[in-house]
Amino acid sequence: MIDPDGKRYTFRTMVQMAAGMRATMGENAPSGFCATSYQEGVKGGGSFPAGREAFMAACREGWKLGARPPR
Repeated sequence: MIDPDGKRYTFRTMVQMAAGMRATMGENAPSGFCATSYQEGVKGGGSFPAGREAFMAACREGWKLGARPPR
């Protein structure tokens, strides 16, 4: 991902960010978070050179990891 300011994020970073967001949302996590995040990212001026599916894969992986209870 490339944010509107030109900062680049790797797949791994995207997974970590999604996991962190999911962990902080706890029981209040919205359904459709990844799809909504993608749409908002595009509207906000972000770009996704690897494509939507790569973003969604990173987000879904992070979403699952963030839902796990801490060890």
